[in-house]
Amino acid sequence: MRHFPHPNEKARILETQLQNFLIASYQFSHDEYNALVDTATHFLFNYTLRPVWTIIEFLFEKPAARRDAAPAPSPVPEHRETIPQPSTEIAEQPVVMVKQSDIESKVAYLHSYQYLRNALLLHLDATGTMEISKEETDRFLRRVDHEVVARHNAGELVRLLSPAFSLFNFGQGKQLTSAIPTNAFVVFFDDKGRPDVRAHFETVRDAQGRPILSPAELYAELVKSFPPAAIQADPTPHTS
Repeated sequence: MRHFPHPNEKARILETQLQNFLIASYQFSHDEYNALVDTATHFLFNYTLRPVWTIIEFLFEKPAARRDAAPAPSPVPEHRETIPQPSTEIAEQPVVMVKQSDIESKVAYLHSYQYLRNALLLHLDATGTMEISKEETDRFLRRVDHEVVARHNAGELVRLLSPAFSLFNFGQGKQLTSAIPTNAFVVFFDDKGRPDVRAHFETVRDAQGRPILSPAELYAELVKSFPPAAIQADPTPHTS
């Protein structure tokens, strides 16, 4: 489809229909299916706990690397594990620019943290650009994330972390109010560019010996890092 101008609406509709047909008709081998499930699992954990980094790697991965290289292994629920470092497998051969149409197709798969997806699409529409660089995308999304965290109170941040509680608890048949690994919050706030909050949860995890936290315990710890005047009581994770 590279020879068709993407601004042509008919060409874009045709490309979408062709992609949907190919996806629906594809037959997986047993090994390929297992590999893709493993990749998808790692992607889900990474996107839930470090959304900005994962979005960037997802949007700017090389086509040939999509089945051979996955994002960095997701953090396991082990309270003494160090923060996993992003994989360099994809970044070794970076894609410099990505088209708006490709971004629109990919972000459609991202359902949690919709503010990141929506902000990026609005940014592309507002600037009228048809493609964007990795550096600009990273800079823009981190600026958005910084503003979101800065404007949220402790209760809202607990609700923002609903995807993490859902990920760890739903698959095990637990209630969303069940405790999850403290390391999840270490990784989450590291991705948010808040080393102070990350360090606080490292202390909670290591010095205080608290490997897991419930939503109520998380709320109590966030109160120590965010202004009390902005706090709303009784935060509860939601599934949406």
